[in-house]
Order: sequence, then C-alpha cells, then structure tokens
Amino acid sequence: MNGLEPDVSEVRSPRPGPAGIAGTPAHPATSPALAVITRKLAADSPKAYRIVLTLLALITLELAVAISLARCPPINSMMWDVSTLLDGGYRVLLGQRPHVDFYSPLGLLFLILVAGGIKIAGLASAFAYVHAVLLLLLVPWTWSLLCSRTSALLAGAAALWVGVLAVTPRSIGFPPPMITYSMQYNRWGWALLAIACLELFLPRRDNGKTGVAAGVSTGVAAGLLLFLKVNYFAAVVLAILVRLVLFGVTRKWLAGAAGSFLGVAGAGFWYLHFDFAAFAGDLRLLAAVQSFSARLASMVQLTAANLPDLWCLGGAMLIAALCLRPPATSPMLRLRLLAAPAAVAALGILTCSANYQVLQIPLIYVAIFLLVEQLRRGVAAAGDRGRMAFLAVCLIASGMAGNLFYEDVATLAAAGAKTTEPAPPDWPRLDASLGDVRIDPPPRELTTDAVRGGLRAGAATWREEEEAYPYVLWFNDGAALLRAHVSSRSRVLVLDLSNPFSFGLGLTPPRGDALFWHYQRDFDSVHYPAASRVFREVTHVMVPKAPVHRSATVALQRIYAPVLARDFRLAAESELWILYERRTGSR
Repeated sequence: MNGLEPDVSEVRSPRPGPAGIAGTPAHPATSPALAVITRKLAADSPKAYRIVLTLLALITLELAVAISLARCPPINSMMWDVSTLLDGGYRVLLGQRPHVDFYSPLGLLFLILVAGGIKIAGLASAFAYVHAVLLLLLVPWTWSLLCSRTSALLAGAAALWVGVLAVTPRSIGFPPPMITYSMQYNRWGWALLAIACLELFLPRRDNGKTGVAAGVSTGVAAGLLLFLKVNYFAAVVLAILVRLVLFGVTRKWLAGAAGSFLGVAGAGFWYLHFDFAAFAGDLRLLAAVQSFSARLASMVQLTAANLPDLWCLGGAMLIAALCLRPPATSPMLRLRLLAAPAAVAALGILTCSANYQVLQIPLIYVAIFLLVEQLRRGVAAAGDRGRMAFLAVCLIASGMAGNLFYEDVATLAAAGAKTTEPAPPDWPRLDASLGDVRIDPPPRELTTDAVRGGLRAGAATWREEEEAYPYVLWFNDGAALLRAHVSSRSRVLVLDLSNPFSFGLGLTPPRGDALFWHYQRDFDSVHYPAASRVFREVTHVMVPKAPVHRSATVALQRIYAPVLARDFRLAAESELWILYERRTGSR
C-alpha cells in the first residue's frame, strides 16, 4: 500500500502500449471490433485528453451562457419551495445569519450563494446566475480529478454529468419537465459528494504520490457540505472512514484534507460569529425530529423504490467479480475493490433518507462508474472476455446514469425555451412585487373562479399535485391583504410551509422565525423552536385558509395557540388569508 491509494498494481500499469488497453500488456484479440470500441473508451493518451477537454470546455461554456440568457424560466412546479429559498437568500442580504437569527435546516453555503444571485440579478434570475457560475466551477473540478484517474472519454462524460446534475432546475426523481428550483440544495450536495467519492475511491495513475495536495479536494468538499446540509456532511465523513478501512490513508493526505476542511469551516463559522451553540442547536432539533426509526423506515422504502438500479449495480458487480479474479488479482484485493462501490451505493441510500426524494440516487451511479474504471484497468489482459465484460458494465452504467442525465438535459432545454402554456382569458399575473418571476398558468379549461373556488373549499391537493399555478392566486390575495395593514416596520410571520411576503413586499423578516416549516421534517408537535424566539419581533401573523402544507399550519396553530390568543388579535380577513396583529402593549 502506498499513500492514500490501494495497491492495484496487479490490475494496471502506467500507460497503454500499442496493442494494449490502459497500460496492460498486449493481448491477441480475436475480435477487432471489440478491440477498437474498447480502445476508444479506454484511451488515455495526451491527444485523447486534449480532444475531450476541448469538447468539454465548449459544451460547458455553451450551457453556462444558455442558462444565463434564459434567466428565469416559467416555473410549473413547487413554487412554494422556491419562495422558501428566495426568502433565505433575502434574509442573508439583510444581514441575518442562519441558525443565529433564524432556525434553518439548510446551511450558510446555499443561502449565501442565493443571496449573491439576488444581489446580482434580482429575485427572478438569482438561480440562473448561480448555476452558470457553479457549472464553470464544478465541471473543471471534476475533470481535474478524473483526468489523472480514468480515460479521457470517461473523465469528460463524468465531469459533464456532475455539472449538469448540479444545475438542472428540477427536483431529482420528479418527471421532466417539472421546472422548479425546489430543493436545489440537494443537487449541489449530491454533486459535491460525488466529487469527494471519486477522489476517495479512484486511485491515481501515479499511485497517489502527490503529498499534501492529495487530500485538499475532499477537505474542501467536506467543508462546503458542512454548510450546505448536514446529511451530506455526515455522508462524506462516513466515506472517508470507509476509505480508511478499505485502503488506508497517509499523514500527508490527512494533513491536506484536514487543513483545507478547517480553512473552509473556519471561514463559515467566522461568518456566523463563531456561534457554535446556535449551529448545534438547530442540528439537535433536526436530529430530534428525524428519529433513527424514521430514518430506518425511509431507507427500507428507498431500497425498495430503487431496486431496478440496485439490481443493475449488483449485476455489474457480479460481472466485475468474475472478471477481476485470480491470478489477475488476489482475493482480498478483489473484495476490497468490490466493497467500495457497494459502500458508495449504501451511503447514497443513507444520505437520501433525510431528503424529500425517492428515485434517482446519484451515488448509485457513482458506484457503477467505479466498477467501469476498475474493469477498464484490467480489461486487455483478459482478452475478448474482459473486453465484453467492460463493455457490458459500460452499457449498464450508461443506462442508469444516462437516464438521469437525459432527463436533466431535457429539463434544461425546456427551461431555456421560455415557453408557457396558453392561459385562461381571466388568469392574473403574479403580483408585480416579485418582478419577473413567471409561473405557468393552468390548463385553459380551468378558470380563475374554478381554481379560487377550490382553494376556498379547502382543496389542499394543489401541493400534492405539485402544480405551481394556484400559487399566483394564493400569493396575490395575501399580498393585497398585507398592503392594507402593514408598514415598512412590520414583521410578518406566516403559519405555513414558507413565507413569501417578506421578500415579496420588501419587508424585514422577523428574527427568530424558521426558514421553513415542514412538519415531521424540521419540526413536530413535540420538537419546535421556542415561542419566545419565534415571536420576539413579530408584529403580524398570516394564517392561510388554503395552506400549502396543511399539516404544518394545523400543528403551528396548535403549538403557538397561547401566544396568538394572548398577544394578537384578529385584524382582517380575505378570501384566502386571515391576518392577526399584535395587541398594543403586548410583549
């Protein structure tokens, strides 16, 4: 064992020879077609890298420009979650800090990037500009790791896959083209976690002889994930431990990883004024709500839902086990090489158990990519049998990861087309306070009166169906009610999933509030932020008659009923909202 990397000298050599693949000795091929296809996929010559890098750079730049020019696409799904993220960025712009000034299951990284997007491009195009920058950062980062670990074509494909994974405006697992920026933090988390796993479990050609710099990438990724969402940070820590058990690490690698992690973590906690108690307090509340038993049940459900992908991964592992066998490798090394993809897939399911996501777990696709590379390194010595095994696993991998990539590219194309469905004649536009934010209208057979009537009747299916169009009526009605009763000094609390009125009307959000209220995800009837914290600056409370998240609204009204009854009075009602204002002289 040398450095961070496993001793895989038995299955690879430094460079490909004229008739060999990935540096293995020449082997007489009985099938020229197999040899040609395999040679193209496994080519790692300087010329191959130059060609692929040029194509990758052109595609990445074109995508980044297209995302920037498209600006805000017409959102047709989960606008309530988008408003939550805009609210978080708006709070940071006003100087509020997550955990310290408001309860937040999301970390600083996501919110500060959204804040930067709002500062540069406004509410509507904040995500587009952030995504353009992320694409230009993540694709080169992934390429720089993989170009010393795999072939040119595989490195370029994986780098582009990671970049597109991070910037597609669609919640992972939802069918395209459900265009929304909902849960984009999960996409960023998966992308960073994928980069970390690729660095951890794919050995370099030079056997890891890079000193302290070898661990910097993983340390930076871990530091960023700490301030993105805690389940991704826990996953990268577990990935490092798995790497330690399987292949070991060196002091230099640990120094590089620890130093870069501490640098990123120090910068993040400096921004939070080193308020570790507030940071830990939010994590404790999340841990109390999302119990171990709930996580375990979620993992069982995720395993069942993703059985097709897991079966494909298992089949690829069987092919690899039959190909990487003695005398090509020792039994113990073969076991360790196959344990890495299995561990990465298991980490994916564990990580996803804390997400509002069911299908298309990206780490399962990273796991099969590890198998592809392991087979690539030993394929030539096995002749046609090895080449067929390599191509079979490549086909399985492309079918699995390619499905997610295809749906993401289709969603990006739909978002860039700037098209909206034809609206009913009387369908209103979203309140002008939200600028150029566009929401797709309902189908023409649905009139404004029909949608409004459904909301008045308490038809809460608009969230379950994930349709965004009722949000227009919901927000406009509440904005009109608030304009008649609040001033610039008012602080509004909304007893629902999200609060769009602070950033929507240019009001200052109350400190102590929660970024969002997702029942049994970040609070429940037993575990919730203290009323003294939540209501300390609140002057007005909005209660929806047609909640986005009915369970949250019911629970919040029950939890904070004593405060509402003691300190607030009914001020006004509209068709879809009830407004309370603080009593004069109340605390």
